[in-house]
Amino acid sequence: EQIKYLSSYDVDDRFFFFLEERYGKRRRIIPSVSKKDLAAAIGTTPETLSRMLLRLKQEGLVTWEGKAMIINEKFWQRQEEKMDKN
Repeated sequence: EQIKYLSSYDVDDRFFFFLEERYGKRRRIIPSVSKKDLAAAIGTTPETLSRMLLRLKQEGLVTWEGKAMIINEKFWQRQEEKMDKN
């Protein structure tokens, strides 16, 4: 199952699934795990997670305010549309 999960979904998708499953589709999330543990939970390296978060920040989809992650509504919409196509 883990191999299928990792090969079927890219890092953005796995990040989306993690957030949705753990926190729901909220605008403001205070992660209960470190970035290192988050990376491990979605099956990637901390470096890849950092690059993805930087890209999402540049796209205006995810930002940080202190310990809180602010999720733009467009992030949820984009991921839902992507999943609908699959």
